[in-house]
Amino acid sequence: MTPGNYTLTARATDDAGAITTSAPVSVTVILPSPPAAPSNLTGRALSRTVDALSWTDRSSNEVGFKIERSNNGKNFNEIGRVSANVTSITISGLSPGAKSYYRVRVYNTGGDSAASNTVLVK
Repeated sequence: MTPGNYTLTARATDDAGAITTSAPVSVTVILPSPPAAPSNLTGRALSRTVDALSWTDRSSNEVGFKIERSNNGKNFNEIGRVSANVTSITISGLSPGAKSYYRVRVYNTGGDSAASNTVLVK
């Protein structure tokens, strides 16, 4: 739902076709602020096709974390998500010996955080 002020009414129709409308009710929708960005992202190769990442969770209002990967450190794509309070992930199925750049974002209903620092894993 989009943040803002709304006025709601309910309409009911009985079996005889009579319509009743409720009194209006005002509702304000406020979304939380986007969470604080994760920090201290580190990564290491566990094998030629598996990388491991870990980071520090600096937010208390997240839904989860988005993991992003790039081949060149510039064009990132989301490759996975983990739940709130999870601070590590293992990524498998990589091309043998390929270098990968990673970064992590936190998200909630208010939006995404800024990206963490970027790490290169070879």
